[in-house]
Amino acid sequence: MKTSSRDRGESRWPDLPEELLAEICKLLTWTDSVRLRGICQSWRNSIPSILGNPPRFPLQLPYPMSDYNHSSRRQPPSANLTLTLLQSTTYIFHPNPRRLSDPDSSDSDCWFVTAQERWEPTGLKVRLLNPITQQQLKGFSGKSMDFRDCCCVTEAFRTYTQNEEKVSGIQGKAKRVIIYPEPGSGCAWKEDYLVLAISGNGRLGYLRFGDKNWIPINGDFRYYDDITIYRGKLYVVDQWGLLSMINSSMKPIKVAAPVYEDDRKYLAVSLGDLYLIDMTVKFPKVIEIRVYKLNEEEHDWDRVKSIGDRMLFVGVEGAFFLSAHILRGGLKGNCIYFALESRKIVTLIREGPEDLDVQRIGVFNLEDGSITDLTSFPGYSKIFWPPPPWIRLD
Repeated sequence: MKTSSRDRGESRWPDLPEELLAEICKLLTWTDSVRLRGICQSWRNSIPSILGNPPRFPLQLPYPMSDYNHSSRRQPPSANLTLTLLQSTTYIFHPNPRRLSDPDSSDSDCWFVTAQERWEPTGLKVRLLNPITQQQLKGFSGKSMDFRDCCCVTEAFRTYTQNEEKVSGIQGKAKRVIIYPEPGSGCAWKEDYLVLAISGNGRLGYLRFGDKNWIPINGDFRYYDDITIYRGKLYVVDQWGLLSMINSSMKPIKVAAPVYEDDRKYLAVSLGDLYLIDMTVKFPKVIEIRVYKLNEEEHDWDRVKSIGDRMLFVGVEGAFFLSAHILRGGLKGNCIYFALESRKIVTLIREGPEDLDVQRIGVFNLEDGSITDLTSFPGYSKIFWPPPPWIRLD
């Protein structure tokens, strides 16, 4: 009698039809689809024809960040210039459970890192960055990483940034860039996507893949600070905290009243809610950070005094939340971890030598309002760098 794969205790997953795999891939990001290929040989052979041409970074786009021409809806292209767009993804790696019984291991064993993709003629290269400061981590060739002792990989945050080496002047810098809709939403890559960017002087514009010119979104010529995707729609906030939704006609529609502090604003989504982070530096006073949650019924912002066991990260490229249990034992919950982009800010928070790194990480405790330096937390080196022994880099 013939024995079935079920009787032999074998998995039947490799027998999934290619049509079903195609439907599954429509719901995944390109990166997740690549992971799916690694499950078995059968899927590896079936999925390449489904994926088609993947988005390869850096993407070369028309250079958008010179002044918008206010007398015209379209911005004239800058001659011989392109926007080099890079993708950076922040991950949390956890070890295989068997390592928890290792006497050299601890409950805080995890790795928190950002990987920036660069396709070069010789293949894919990866730069490892600090998730908050976006500084490159030294000692990694960018060729390969061994994750065989890693049981869980969590994607925490994804950003799109331009290659700083190609930028000159504040008008040439893209302060914030997003791709809409989010890759992996089932749309055909490139043809159905928009790139939206906020320039260094606060202007907002968008570009459809294949177009040669960027189109400004005027919005009364406001100075915009951040843009995000919330419940499948585009939201943008200006320097005063006024929140607008970008409608299907690419016009900003006011959603929430401003908070009126003329400080740096960030948007972040967590547990189905939209948050506004308002960050202030007033010399010689220390930093003040305020958190608000969108009240959709009142069209206003509600002040948030506690975020529970969550952690809020305000980095150079944006803000995001994580639950404290994900970074086990390393960082404290109900705190805001933020990038210090000025040497003056560092000296206000912690006395020390003048050769302190220009970019450091500060910690704002929402419970008592105190501000300190991340190096006062014992889990710092284990979480960021060097990587734990169960991850090997070449």
